[in-house]
Amino acid sequence: IPIPKNDLQCMAENIYYESATESYAGKLAVGHVVLNRIKTQGYPDTVCGVIYDGSQYGSCQFSWICDEKRKPIDKSSKFWNDSLHAAETILSNKNSIDFTGGATSYHADYVRPDWSKSLQFVAKIDRHLFYVPRKMS
Repeated sequence: IPIPKNDLQCMAENIYYESATESYAGKLAVGHVVLNRIKTQGYPDTVCGVIYDGSQYGSCQFSWICDEKRKPIDKSSKFWNDSLHAAETILSNKNSIDFTGGATSYHADYVRPDWSKSLQFVAKIDRHLFYVPRKMS
């Protein structure tokens, strides 16, 4: 099944801006959060929809979307090629293990957003902490 070009572009850009200098596992983890959101009620059901969710209201799910100072992608860089490869791997379901345990959220390890307190921590991969929704008891 061919991957829709806009899905690949959105996923690769998100992986690049969120985890360009992370390990390949870190890149896959960031990508899996997007896929996990697609499968979760309350999120858009497309790759680009999840990534740009809320941006029209200035409420960006991924910080790079609202960063007006972000640098353009150097498409000849190893970081871009690795991000693109990770996006292709995730979107084609080839050998892509979800190391996040189904995480729908993450943040960098040097910040503590308020929303993280309401979620269940599941993994630390490189510089990101990953979370799943808490189970209702």
